[in-house]
Amino acid sequence: MPTTGSWTASIAGSAGTPPGPDVAGRAPSGTGVWTTNEAARTPIFWVIAAALAATGMLSTALAFHQASILTGQGLSSTEAAANFIPRPSPRSWPP
Repeated sequence: MPTTGSWTASIAGSAGTPPGPDVAGRAPSGTGVWTTNEAARTPIFWVIAAALAATGMLSTALAFHQASILTGQGLSSTEAAANFIPRPSPRSWPP
């Protein structure tokens, strides 16, 4: 996504360098290595952290509630539970 790439580059500066004075409020150290505090002060860190947290929360919620979602769509409890059993692809059967 080109839009995201240019947006993140403008927020975080060039790759591998600490944030500039407009992001962290001080001059970059020039070492190319960020401390935990330097990274936590950048907006892009929090954007990425929120995206990762939201992905984990949504996938966990779906896994915990999948059986009730499927029974609400008309499947029996047995059919909903069968979705958790691994089975071969129809195209690979018979061997």
